Amino acid sequence: MSTKGMGNRQLPTPKQNMISFVTKRTRQAQQPKKPKRTAEDYRVMGQELSTKSQKPKDAEATKENVRGIWRKWSKFCAFQ
Repeated sequence: MSTKGMGNRQLPTPKQNMISFVTKRTRQAQQPKKPKRTAEDYRVMGQELSTKSQKPKDAEATKENVRGIWRKWSKFCAFQ
């Protein structure tokens, strides 16, 4: 196996690993937490979404595919 480009890299000691872990955890703990959303928040977001967005129109190929599936389903139901 080739050691080209590996250099003399040394692995961290267990103590260094622990220090690194603790510093990352404390940094994460110090970040401000997002407030939890209530049912009212979700209701308001749902209303905004339903009023703002419009349903995208299907492409012609999609419409034809749906018509074909509908025809097959109608034939199947008539056969039953």
